[in-house]
Amino acid sequence: MNKLLAVGAFLTLTLSVLQAQPGYQERSDDLSFADRNMESFDLLMEMLPAAGTDQERAEIYWRLSRDTILDTDIRRYAGESFDSLLPLYKRGEYLADKAISFGPNNPMGYYLKACNIGRQEQACETFASLSQAELMRTLLIRAVQADPQLSGPWYVLGQLYEQVPGWPLSFGSAVWAVSLGRKALDAGREDVSNGVEREVPLDYSIQLARHLAKRDWSSEKRAQEHAKEAQKFDATSDPVERNFFYEGIVSIPPISDRAEGRQLCQLVISKLQSVPNLTLSQQNDLKNAQETLAGLGQQ
Repeated sequence: MNKLLAVGAFLTLTLSVLQAQPGYQERSDDLSFADRNMESFDLLMEMLPAAGTDQERAEIYWRLSRDTILDTDIRRYAGESFDSLLPLYKRGEYLADKAISFGPNNPMGYYLKACNIGRQEQACETFASLSQAELMRTLLIRAVQADPQLSGPWYVLGQLYEQVPGWPLSFGSAVWAVSLGRKALDAGREDVSNGVEREVPLDYSIQLARHLAKRDWSSEKRAQEHAKEAQKFDATSDPVERNFFYEGIVSIPPISDRAEGRQLCQLVISKLQSVPNLTLSQQNDLKNAQETLAGLGQQ
C-alpha cells in the first residue's frame, strides 16, 4: 500500500521523469541484471502512470513480473519460508497477467506467467500438478509462437518435459527435453552474439546436464539416433514441435549423455569458482551444478 501511495504522490513528477529518461526500460534491465531487482521495480512503478500506450504498459508489467520473481528467488535462496514466498510469486503471476492483457502478442507475459506458476509449486517443494504443468506448457508454447528465438521458454519447456510423467499419464519425454535444452542454449548464445543479452544463464547448462542424465544414452545410442532425429526435424512442419528433434540438426560430441553432462557441470563450476564475491543467485547455480555433477557419477 505504501508503494502505491508513493506512486500516486509522485504522479505529477513521473511525466517529466519519463520525458527526461526515455531509456528507463534499459535502465531497468541494467538494474535487474545486477540483481538490484527492487530498484528496477521502483523505477518501473514510477514510470507506469506516464505510459502512453498499451504496448508500453505491457513492457513495464512484464518487467515488474520479472523483478518480482527474481527478487523472490533470492529470498528463497536465503532460506525464507514458503508462507512468505507464495504471495510474492502470486504477485508475479498477477503482473504477468497484466502484461498479457495489455500486450497479447508480447511473448514475455506468457513466459513469466508460466515461470511464476512453476515457482509456486517449487516453493512447496513439489512439482506442478499435471493440470498446472499443462497450463505452463500452453503459456510457453504461446511465447515461442510469438518469438521462436526467445530462449527462456525453450529452457522452461525442457524442464517440464523432463519432469512430468510420460505417456499415457502426461506429455513428458526425456528425449525431447534434451533437444529443448539444446535449443535454449543455442538461442541464448545467439542472443548474446546479437547483443540482445549479455550472457547465457548458467542454469541453461545445468538443466541440459540434468536432461542428459535422465535420458542416459550411451555414445553409441546417440550416434544411432542422431540421423533419425534429423529426419524427424525435417519431416515436422509445426515450428514448435520440430524442436523436439532439434538435436538432430546440431553437432554433438561423440560421448555418452552422462559424460557430456559432467562436462557441462564442470564448465559451470569452473566459471563460478573464478568469480569473487558470488551473489546468492550465483551461489545457488554453483550448488546446483555441484549436486548435478555428483549425481552423474564418475567417469
